[in-house]
Amino acid sequence: MVKRWRGGWVRERRRRPPFSSVHRRASRPRSTSNTNYITPDSGSAAFNFTSQEGGTLSRITMTMIIEEEPKTVEFKWGIKRGKGGKKGNMQFYESFTLNGVDYALFDTVYIKNGAQPEPHIGKIIKIWKTPSEKSRKIKVQRFVRPCEISKLLTGIKIYYNELFLTCGDCTELATINPLESITGKCNVVCISKDSRNPQPSDVAFRKASFVFYRYFDVGQRKIVDEVDDKIAGIDVKNFFNKTA
Repeated sequence: MVKRWRGGWVRERRRRPPFSSVHRRASRPRSTSNTNYITPDSGSAAFNFTSQEGGTLSRITMTMIIEEEPKTVEFKWGIKRGKGGKKGNMQFYESFTLNGVDYALFDTVYIKNGAQPEPHIGKIIKIWKTPSEKSRKIKVQRFVRPCEISKLLTGIKIYYNELFLTCGDCTELATINPLESITGKCNVVCISKDSRNPQPSDVAFRKASFVFYRYFDVGQRKIVDEVDDKIAGIDVKNFFNKTA
């Protein structure tokens, strides 16, 4: 504002009120149009959010490294068997207890499958520890899921929960795994009409997580209905249902 003062014109400085409109604007809630909302992705340590700058949406990913504390494994050996191995210093066992669960030879178990969501399934056929006892090992005879051999099942009817036990002349029949890779027991019932197989009850059949009665011959890459007396040098009866 300009005022005349003693024959001249001067500009009057405006006085700012104690609580100016600038302060009032700052005190109002800000618009949320440019606000970044952080939403974590389930099951991951990456957080994705969008920001709006100059009318353009941009997607930003922040990765957080989360260190997990090592899990304590509760373990104790069970019944001993003989010693073996190339130097005869490998101690073999018949059973063990892992995280409060008792396991024994020819139990069917779930085994970690790397980063895959579905674990492997197999029967324990050997248990041992190294001489230094720094590692504990199991050998399992694997079952395969239909999805793993889908090309061989064209036109073949299968149960929704059916597995195929590996057999044949091939080194891939069994796998060696750290004993700690076991994640739990798996209830697999054999429904084969083979005379060597104790037939399951109706209750056992209904409670089964999986069933099997056929085999996947790894060497010949085909499905077979019958096997000889041994699989991988082990009496086939150990792969059938256990007697009561």
